[in-house]
Amino acid sequence: MSGDTPDILVEIAAGRAERVRRDGAAQGLDLPVERVAPLVPFAVGEGAPRPTVASAGSGILIAEVKRRSPSRGDIADIPDPATLAGRYRKAGFRRVSVLTEEARFGGSLADLIAVKTAHPDLAVLRKDFLLSVEDVEVSWRAGADAVLLIATLLEAELLAIMYGRAVELGMDCLVELHSREDVDKVRSLRAPLVGINSRDLRRFKVEPLLPLEIRNLIDWPCYVIYESGISRADDALFVRGSGFSGFLVGEAVARSPELAGELLAAWADVDEARRRYGAWKRLYSRYRDGVPLVKICGITNRADAELAVDAGADLIGFVLAESPRRAGPGIIRECADLPVIKVAVVVLAAGEALPDDIAALLEEGALDFIQFHGDETADTVRSWPSYKALRLAHREDAAAMDETGSPAVLVDAFSPDAGGGTGKRLDPALVSAAAGRRRLWIAGGLNPDNVGAIVAEWKPGLVDVSSGVEAEKGLKDDEKLRKFVAAAKGIQARGARGQYGGGKVSDKGFFGEYGGRYVAEVLRRPLERLEEEFNRAMDDPDFLSDLAAFSRDYIGRPTPLLPAHNASAAIGGADIYVKLEGLANTGAHKINNAAGQALLAKRMGKKRIIAETGAGQHGVAVAAACARLGLECVVYMGEEDIRRQHPNVYWMELFDAELRPVSSGSRTLKDAVNAALRDWASSWEDTHYLLGSALGPSPFPDMVREFQSVIGRETKEQLGEVTPDAMVACVGGGSNAIGFFEPYLEDAHPILIGAEAGGRGPGMGNNAARMTGDGKVGVVQGYKSRFLTDPDGQVLSTHSISAGLDYAGIGPQLAYLGETGRIRFVSVRDDEALDALKFFAREEGLIFALESAHAGAVAIVMARDLGPGKTVVVNMSGRGDKDIFITAAAMDGAAWRTFLHDESIREDEI
Repeated sequence: MSGDTPDILVEIAAGRAERVRRDGAAQGLDLPVERVAPLVPFAVGEGAPRPTVASAGSGILIAEVKRRSPSRGDIADIPDPATLAGRYRKAGFRRVSVLTEEARFGGSLADLIAVKTAHPDLAVLRKDFLLSVEDVEVSWRAGADAVLLIATLLEAELLAIMYGRAVELGMDCLVELHSREDVDKVRSLRAPLVGINSRDLRRFKVEPLLPLEIRNLIDWPCYVIYESGISRADDALFVRGSGFSGFLVGEAVARSPELAGELLAAWADVDEARRRYGAWKRLYSRYRDGVPLVKICGITNRADAELAVDAGADLIGFVLAESPRRAGPGIIRECADLPVIKVAVVVLAAGEALPDDIAALLEEGALDFIQFHGDETADTVRSWPSYKALRLAHREDAAAMDETGSPAVLVDAFSPDAGGGTGKRLDPALVSAAAGRRRLWIAGGLNPDNVGAIVAEWKPGLVDVSSGVEAEKGLKDDEKLRKFVAAAKGIQARGARGQYGGGKVSDKGFFGEYGGRYVAEVLRRPLERLEEEFNRAMDDPDFLSDLAAFSRDYIGRPTPLLPAHNASAAIGGADIYVKLEGLANTGAHKINNAAGQALLAKRMGKKRIIAETGAGQHGVAVAAACARLGLECVVYMGEEDIRRQHPNVYWMELFDAELRPVSSGSRTLKDAVNAALRDWASSWEDTHYLLGSALGPSPFPDMVREFQSVIGRETKEQLGEVTPDAMVACVGGGSNAIGFFEPYLEDAHPILIGAEAGGRGPGMGNNAARMTGDGKVGVVQGYKSRFLTDPDGQVLSTHSISAGLDYAGIGPQLAYLGETGRIRFVSVRDDEALDALKFFAREEGLIFALESAHAGAVAIVMARDLGPGKTVVVNMSGRGDKDIFITAAAMDGAAWRTFLHDESIREDEI
């Protein structure tokens, strides 16, 4: 989808929200205060069977009252929705969906009331773009037995509240998914009824395989409903055969109500559904999100088939047409036991029947699919477990993809001399045309050297290779085949600085199970665009040159690496080095990321910057960078943090930033983040949200790590021949730590240690120890990580003497690295951090920020434990003058209070 393409889903939801503000959630109707219509279990109510994972056969079949479509315009004249619902009921449907959205779909709550009043025994689903708890309650009052909740539109917390209210009222929820992020957002609900829409609601294009991809990510017991894209009896067979629990059909039956009976009859034909479409369930059990399926074609012998399986191929192909790679039925039967999907490539003339010997191989189970590569008709394709291959010569040829009768279409290059695969590379213009029509399956001219770039650029669902991995015609090359599969399944882009790849960058926004982009749809588009612009910038030497100049001339990089001889001697242990990020302009590491993102925002044409801050150091850095670059700046800060960090508030305002206090919640960093996200949701077209730590929705964790990795790269260069034994950094959200550790993440050494806030000690609300305390996996503020939450999943209040560590969550990459053991985490109490601050001040003349002092406390212990001859490097991420009101009060409270009192009297006299 082009960045300029309107996001229809967002537009519809925004329009509905405006109408609700104007007319109320009840669409101007006078609804009863209490429900009048009887409540009928929709799918999982009392008496309904319990679901199993992705269970099929339960027959949750839903026909829809639908007047209009954004993509097709008016569908049907429905003067009486109750009559249409009656025709569905007579055909055998017991569940009816009523589309009640007004502007784009022409529906209303009045339609739902009419259907339920006329047919009280029907289970009625309200299908709409519901956005609030009030929407759920209005649906119940109007007579809905179930509601549709679109996960993509709703923040995780709101989705859970709406879902809970619906269940409390006795209604079922059909929770609709569109992505991996949606699956993770819904997982904690363990919703027993899930719908997957085959129509991409951002461009209203049907992708038949999308529900199969997403269903494979669901790992809790539930019924899974296939939504949209049902227009004929064969589609019902496909849904049944590929393992779904039911379907929702709208436009087709609204146009032609007589189709309803045909769909029900097809659903009942279980044997035919499994014969023709059961292979799709087997194939997509192998699917992994964002990783293409790999087919190795042209197999002529058992050894090459075993090689393909061992290398990780998902499908192997046998050519049953004139070709140097032609295989016979014997070799196919010889490979029948291999744990891989087996495909026969067949070339037929128009109207020609599939030969009996090939049909027999399917019947025996020696083959899973036929790949039709000739002039076969759509009816022929639909008659067998198969998909169609098309050879494209012109952009216009891509239109034929919609008429093949196949859920998937493999595109190949055209050659007048070849009837099957050609081995020729497809023109990028043809690939683009095909990708605009359907989920891309691609063949033609692929090899180990180019498949990685093709996967990165086009993100195909399947790649198919034959000659590109051969030693000679008909025989595979072991090394080429393995390299091809590895490149297709594991390619990572490398930026101009060489900082991507090697496991350091996220995998589609995830680090293991952590990360992701769990946001309302209104934020998905700006995040996608930000990711695209960030990747372009990091590949642009001009941008990197500008960033380097800014870092040198304004930030003052490189910052020194100080051998702490006095501290080391006092301890009598390992040599301690201190990376002095506190000497960077504005007094902390935060300026590295602020500068990088501000320059990126300016490159994107943004005029306004918003940010959140806890300790205030990020706010100061952002305000300073904006002042330098001429950008408007707004900083959100919790009222409690404003009280604790007033010196930084003064500097932000001096830099002409607008400070917006946040009074909600605990009035600290998490609440400031929420406020900033709300602002960005309505202002992103001219505003950049400059998130300050290596957390939040993707791509922020990758961006912040990259801009902060300058700390680690400088440290490694400054150490020269010295190999550190341990590196220590404090961890709040994690920006200084991940930047400091970045060059060493893929090495077995040194030991990497993250110091988090132990606060007053153990106990709920006494600390901010996510990794060493009671942190639980959850989704908060747009990303999945470890958080301090109560049993109901609500974020807890935290405590730390340092405002920058006083946060309930941790960056997703750090959570993953902690879980895998690459980073050790240590909890440091407030008093231990203060002792370390005093120690380094006395021994080295350094004033650690309270955050960094937590790392300093760990460095002291590590130096003592490792002993002489070893090396410990600690990142002093900031200097402590910002903390004067906290440290002075903590260390010499009486004298400090006397000073403040005397100063207040003196000011009054002045």
